[in-house]
Amino acid sequence: MTRINLDNIAALQNTFTQYRKTPSTQFADVLGTTANNNVQIAQSLSAVTPVGATNSANFATDLSNALKAYGINVPPVLRVTAGANGYELSGDPRNTQFKKMLADHPSLSSGFDGAIGSATMGRDAALKSAMNAFAGDHPSSSVKKFLKDFEDAQDPKALSVKFDGQDLKVEELTDKGWGPVKTEESFMAALLEAYAKYMLTQGVSLDNDKDKKEDEQTVDKKAEQQSVATS
Repeated sequence: MTRINLDNIAALQNTFTQYRKTPSTQFADVLGTTANNNVQIAQSLSAVTPVGATNSANFATDLSNALKAYGINVPPVLRVTAGANGYELSGDPRNTQFKKMLADHPSLSSGFDGAIGSATMGRDAALKSAMNAFAGDHPSSSVKKFLKDFEDAQDPKALSVKFDGQDLKVEELTDKGWGPVKTEESFMAALLEAYAKYMLTQGVSLDNDKDKKEDEQTVDKKAEQQSVATS
C-alpha cells in the first residue's frame, strides 16, 4: 500500500459521507489515489432479496391463531429468541404459555426456523455481494486481507423474530439493540467506514516507519562523520 497523506484521508472520508447520502456515489476514484488497488464500486447496488421480513403470510396467520388459542395477547409485541431449550420469550411473562404452545405445535418452531434461516441466507448473500463490489475484479493482497478480517467480524450477535400480531420479521442484535437485518447497502457503508479507518491506520504506520528509518540514517551518518573526524 502506498503512503497516505492527510489530504487523501480527508477526501476518502468526504466521499464516504457522500456515499451514505447517495448509495450510487462512485468511490473507486478516491480509493485509487490512496491505495494500490483496483477497488471498483458499482454505480448502483445490485438487487438483493430483502431480509428481515418473511414472505410466509400463512405462518403469520397460523401463529396469530395459535397465540389466541393459548390466551397469549399480542400486542405487546412478541420477541422470539432461541434459548438453550428452543424458542422462547426471554424475560416475558407470556413465556410459560408460549413454551406450552410450541410443545403442542412443533410446526410453529419449524416456522421460526424457516424465518430465521431465510433471513440468514439473505444476510450472507448481501455481505458477499457488498464485498465483491468493493473488491472489484483484481483486488490487491492488502484488500483481500482487509476483506477477510471484515467478514470474520460480521457474524450477528443474535437473530430474533418480532411479531406484532400481524407482521412478522427477523431482526438482528447490534450494539444499539435490536434492529433490521443488515442489507447490501448497510454492509457497503460499514465497509467504506472500516476501510477509511484502516487506511488512516496504515498511513500513520507508514509515517512512523519512515520517521524511524530517517532517525536511523541520521544516527548512522553522524557516527560515520565522527569516525572520519577521529581517524
